[in-house]
Amino acid sequence: MGRAKTPVQFNKELAKRLKAARIAAGYDTQPPFAKALGIELERYKKWESGRTPIQHEYVERTCELTGKDANYFYGIHPAEQVKQPHIAAR
Repeated sequence: MGRAKTPVQFNKELAKRLKAARIAAGYDTQPPFAKALGIELERYKKWESGRTPIQHEYVERTCELTGKDANYFYGIHPAEQVKQPHIAAR
């Protein structure tokens, strides 16, 4: 098993994925994306620089704008997700 990420490492990786998703979604610069999210540019810059993580209340809108799943931003790959056992209906 690998070592756990520090909060700083986690934030930096999240920031890289956020920037990549923004650009892939056609938002070449930060200001129009921040506006589409309904937040101040300075707040968004903190997220994309890795200084602070994206707040949970903005994850859904970020996913809508980028077409990415929340798991993408948090670095959770499908193989790493906890599989739920199939329970047959009675």
